[in-house]
Amino acid sequence: MTDENVECNNDEHVSSDIHHGLHATTKMPDFELLTGFDEERLEMLEMMLGSRIRVFHAVKKLILDFSSAVSEIQSLLDVDDFYTASRKLHTLKGCSADIGANDVSTFAYEIEDMIKREDVGNINQKMGQLSQAWQVIETTVKTLL
Repeated sequence: MTDENVECNNDEHVSSDIHHGLHATTKMPDFELLTGFDEERLEMLEMMLGSRIRVFHAVKKLILDFSSAVSEIQSLLDVDDFYTASRKLHTLKGCSADIGANDVSTFAYEIEDMIKREDVGNINQKMGQLSQAWQVIETTVKTLL
C-alpha cells in the first residue's frame, strides 16, 4: 500500500490505498445515495478525513467489521448474556454514530438502555428494528461500493 497522492475522478487528491475494493480512480457516489446514513455527518467526515474516498473506506470498514454483530447480539440475548450483549451494542452504537448510521446507533442505544434498566420485555421487537436498520445500510453499501 502506497501513500502517494493521485487524482480522483471528482478532482480530489486522495491516498492511493486500495484496500476493501475501493480505488482512488473509482468515482464515488454522492452521499445522498447512501440510504440510512446522515448526509451532513458524511460531509463532516469528508472535511475531517480529507477526501470522500476515505469516508467510503470508513463506511465499508464498518459494514465489514460488524457484518455479524446483530446476529451475535441476538444470540447473546437468547442465552441471557446481557453483559456481553450490552458491550457489543455499545460498540456498535458508537461506531455507527461516528459514520452517520443514526438509526442503527439509536436502536443500539435503546436496546443497551433496556438492558441497563432490566426492562427486556420488548427487546425482541427493538432487535427487529435494529436488524432492519442494519440491513438498510448494509444493502446500500454493498450495492454502491
